Amino acid sequence: MFFHTVFEEQPSAEKINLTLAVLSNRTVDAGHCIKYLNKFYKTITSEGTQIHFHQGTKVIVVKAFDGNIYCCVNDSDVYALEEIPEHEAKSKNFDEDYNPSVPKKRYIPPMSHPWRSKAIPSFVKQQEHHWNDNYSA
Repeated sequence: MFFHTVFEEQPSAEKINLTLAVLSNRTVDAGHCIKYLNKFYKTITSEGTQIHFHQGTKVIVVKAFDGNIYCCVNDSDVYALEEIPEHEAKSKNFDEDYNPSVPKKRYIPPMSHPWRSKAIPSFVKQQEHHWNDNYSA
């Protein structure tokens, strides 16, 4: 007497990778690039060379479960996507007037500011240890 297992075979890693993929429709821009998740990507062939498509070409971006990103063009051709690194407008090595960007400080109005003068008495009244104080602005 032979019993068959009720469990199925575990799918291969490639099948799991393709089953759990995320598909997104995108359009090729004027620089032959595809924007996906706020980053720009270029299409790469299996030989490692970049391939260019006309502006407005519709593509499907496939983000596989393992994190690799591919591009499907014309529902038949699949290419790898390589991220294009961001760059600055000026170079610290070649531009004499290069100034690194400094984050702006947030403006905090002084205590004498008119907006604050109305909020101070109500704030002081909320404080338990100042209930008996007479505060006037």
